[in-house]
Amino acid sequence: MIHKASPASERLHLVAIHNLAYAVSKSREHPDKTLALKHIRKARQLVKGPPFRNVGRYRLQWIEGITWAALGLHARADKAFRIALEGFQHLRLPWEIALVSLDLGAVLHIGGEWAELEKLAAETYQRFQVLSGDSGALAALSQWMTAVNAQRLTDEVNEKTRAAIQSGVFKGARKQRRKR
Repeated sequence: MIHKASPASERLHLVAIHNLAYAVSKSREHPDKTLALKHIRKARQLVKGPPFRNVGRYRLQWIEGITWAALGLHARADKAFRIALEGFQHLRLPWEIALVSLDLGAVLHIGGEWAELEKLAAETYQRFQVLSGDSGALAALSQWMTAVNAQRLTDEVNEKTRAAIQSGVFKGARKQRRKR
């Protein structure tokens, strides 16, 4: 007898595949980054719903971009990040917008696309300011934008910005749990 999975178990399965693909794509020890792409394809089968309504779809697209970037396929990474960014913008998710913008920015930086990177940094800062207003993350995004505008962006600046944004994400999640 075959049992249909509950929505909760499907979501848990999707989250597990998502996390596995992310870990493989970011791992320095794992030699086969294409394994992450296989997991992403598997997870896409679980994502249901129309475009612009399913955040999971855009998170998978984002991880695909991270994986393509790790493989050195920057044009594919750029495309995946832009699709994810468009979805997160439509869903008005400030933290995801900021984080995927950092990843897209890293690809633009590698390609020397400073004008496009400056535009991305300004738009990211403005959207985040309107949608979140978290002062710590805004300060970090402002420093990132300043580094971009001065064409002095480094991996260290990106990582400090990411850490500040992720810190805000975690603070927000803790606040939501306390409200419950």
